[in-house]
Amino acid sequence: MLYCKHFGLRSAPFKFTPEISEIFLSKPHREGLAALQWGLLEEPSGFTMLVGEPGTGKTTLIRRVLAEYYQRIRCVSVLNPKLSPDEILRSIVDQLNIFPKSHGKLDLLYGFETYLHGLRPRQGIAIIIDEAQDLSDDALEELRLLSNLGSSEEKQLRFLLVGHQELLTRMASPGLRHLNERIGARAILNPLQPGEARQYIDYLIAVSGGSTNSIFESNAVDHLIQHSGGTPRRINVLCHNALLNAYSQGSKQVTLDIARKTVTEGENILTTATPFDSSKTANQSLAQRTRHLVLPVAAITALAALAFIMLDLQPEPLVAGTLADNADEASYLRAADPVAPQQISLPSDAVLADFSRPVGIYPGQTVYLPNPNEVTQTERLP
Repeated sequence: MLYCKHFGLRSAPFKFTPEISEIFLSKPHREGLAALQWGLLEEPSGFTMLVGEPGTGKTTLIRRVLAEYYQRIRCVSVLNPKLSPDEILRSIVDQLNIFPKSHGKLDLLYGFETYLHGLRPRQGIAIIIDEAQDLSDDALEELRLLSNLGSSEEKQLRFLLVGHQELLTRMASPGLRHLNERIGARAILNPLQPGEARQYIDYLIAVSGGSTNSIFESNAVDHLIQHSGGTPRRINVLCHNALLNAYSQGSKQVTLDIARKTVTEGENILTTATPFDSSKTANQSLAQRTRHLVLPVAAITALAALAFIMLDLQPEPLVAGTLADNADEASYLRAADPVAPQQISLPSDAVLADFSRPVGIYPGQTVYLPNPNEVTQTERLP
């Protein structure tokens, strides 16, 4: 970032996708992380629910868990909640690189269950359903039925339902009572309190080699926090744009005036423009008539940044990696070109190997496969 050297920072402190090694764990995030760890590793019911509004850190916590336990958890992501029950099953089977005899439901179920029985002890599949509040009742019931597959001695298949507050209302409906009773671990990510938000900003700036007091006036920080609603993503956007505004003005510190300007620019961008009245501009100069039509550089930057908040964009696929040494590998990856399955003649005693590195299978999907030199029992399906 251009402003890093200006403020004496090693790196940009406010990122839209934080590095796993730089995650700040507030009290609600620590509780959420503990619930995810239990739910994806130990929860006997097989269902965990993570609820929070956009920007509260749901995806960040999931990435943290998958990065830490990538050798035990193989991740499958269902990112489109509008899929039918059969399409969800086929998406799961495809991402696990299972090759059934046909795409009929019975063959898909047989291949999936055979795959689960081929897992080693303490290895499991985590199926992450994003935007779960938008799933149909039939799709949610299909997930409940799928949870019955696998070994009866050890839970191998775990579902993580991720969604907004509406998910809690959906689960409380009479038609979903059986599924709701199976959800063992639940976590709700609430917005940060003002004190937690201040600690969050202090932490991110310190990680980047700076000090909040030297870069922000205290009342400027308070103003940004007040208009962030306590949402980490919005805090990042406002602080990032405030630094850009200060840098563009040549200021070594974000003042209260700069903070107010940053908030106002963001609010103006999100406000519908009033109709253009030509009668009021007939006698104005070209500069006057275009003054309110051309956004400053900082406002354009804010527009791009705030798009991440206001647009309900589909999240990128979740990828696991090591927590420290391979933190970069645990970030989002671009999908690779499709890989054609290879037909292999296998010995009858072939067994599942340890989980290997993540690879792309289909555009927009990333899964974990065994070492390519080894094979799974599912590849021996007739």
